Amino acid sequence: MKKVSGTFQRLGNLTDYEVSIAENWEELNPQQYASVLQILTYAKADKDTVFVSLISLLFEQKNFHILTYFDDEQLYALMPLIDFILNTRPPVINKFPKLKINKKECIAPNDDLSNICFGEWCFAYQFYQLYYEFKDDKYLNMLIATLYRVADPKQNENNLNYTGDLRYIFNENLLYKHAFDVASIPSPYKTAVITWFSSALLSVMDARQRVFPKAIKTPEEAETAPEKETEETKGNITDWMTVFRELLGPKWGTTEQLKYTNAMFVLDGLEEQHIAFEEAKANSRV
Repeated sequence: MKKVSGTFQRLGNLTDYEVSIAENWEELNPQQYASVLQILTYAKADKDTVFVSLISLLFEQKNFHILTYFDDEQLYALMPLIDFILNTRPPVINKFPKLKINKKECIAPNDDLSNICFGEWCFAYQFYQLYYEFKDDKYLNMLIATLYRVADPKQNENNLNYTGDLRYIFNENLLYKHAFDVASIPSPYKTAVITWFSSALLSVMDARQRVFPKAIKTPEEAETAPEKETEETKGNITDWMTVFRELLGPKWGTTEQLKYTNAMFVLDGLEEQHIAFEEAKANSRV
C-alpha cells in the first residue's frame, strides 16, 4: 500500500492528512476492484469524471471527505496514483472466487483455470465469444453459470480421492436454470469475473502458441483493437465444440471421458500435436 499525505484548507485552517491507498491491482479489495472496472466501462463518461471517480475509489469511503476540500490543482496532483489502472492489465487473480447465487455459495475454478474440464472449457469459451459478439448479458450469465458451482461435500484437500476441484462436476444440462439465478448478481461483480476470465484466457493462450497463434485475438482484444479481416486471419477463433467432436475416438475416449478430462491436459496434447506436425513437415523437406 502507498502512503499519501499532505495538507488541505478546512474552515480557513490547514489540516494534515495521511491515507493508505492501493498502488496495484492486487491491493484493491474486491469492492474497489469491481467498482474500478465498472467505471472503466462507462465509455460516455468524460475524462474528468472518470478520474475523480477512480481517485475517490482509491481513497475509499472513509476518506471521501478529504477530497471534498481539494481544489482542482490538488486533485490533479493525484493523477499518477491511477496510472496502474489506466496503463496495466489486471493480473490473473479472481477477486470473487465465491459468489452467492440463489442463496447458495458457489465456487469458481482456480484463477489460472487449471482445474476445469474440457467440456467446461468448450462451453465457457463459446459463451465468452458470444458475449463479446452480441453484447448480450445472457451470455455473460451463461459463462458465470458454467464456471461457478456449489461445493461438492465429497471433495476436500484431505481426501485421498480429491480431484483438485471443490465444485460439483460440470453438467451442461443445468446451465440455463443456473444462469437464470446468476442474472441477479450485481453488474460490477459480473464485470470483475469477465475481466479475470479474459486475463486467465490470455495466459492459457500465451502458453500454447501453436494452438493459439499470435494472430488470434480474444474477443475482448478484437473489440479494443479491431483490424480488417483477411483470409489469413479469417476463422482464427476456434470453434471448440467442433474440436470436441473431432477429438472423440481412441486417443481421447468417449464423450463423457473427454468432457471430464482436464482442459489444460487436452490443450497441451493439441500443442504437442502441432509441434509433431511441424517437425514432420520440416523433415519431409530435407
